[in-house]
Amino acid sequence: MDFQNSFAGRLFEELGYLWYSKQIGELNRLLNPDETIEYFLALYRGLPAQALLQGGILNEYVPDGLILGDEASGGGVIVEYTARGPNSSLPKYIHHKGVMVGVLRKRYPEIFGKGNLQIIFAQDTHLTVQRTRGVDNRTTLMPSPFKHDEVHAFAQELVGSHFNFDK
Repeated sequence: MDFQNSFAGRLFEELGYLWYSKQIGELNRLLNPDETIEYFLALYRGLPAQALLQGGILNEYVPDGLILGDEASGGGVIVEYTARGPNSSLPKYIHHKGVMVGVLRKRYPEIFGKGNLQIIFAQDTHLTVQRTRGVDNRTTLMPSPFKHDEVHAFAQELVGSHFNFDK
């Protein structure tokens, strides 16, 4: 069911944010997913009106999280969280995110020019991802303590306890 997968992804995003914010420490400010959307809405404000849609951003890349670098470094860290399982198209996902970050680096070199991409994966997915070829030296893959199947099972349990899709 698409809703359950989408919900599981959002749940993983929130869990990943909470976990990763503890990993990087207090000196680095990791924007949560909602703050990241607000940041990119402000950044893209100069875009044509058709690119902005009901508080969301249409056809523009918005990562899941962001660690802002100082102006001198030009090195904000772009963060992506994914609960994709071991059998999904992870190399395509990594490549796609890398391309999108490349666009940000070119469009906003003063903010993202020297920035890295940090991809946080489900624990049981990481070994598959680690074997992926073509990850550049500015992309870091990090396993979280959360397992794909556990996140999806928990999301299914939450959805099932609040909604009855069988009727």
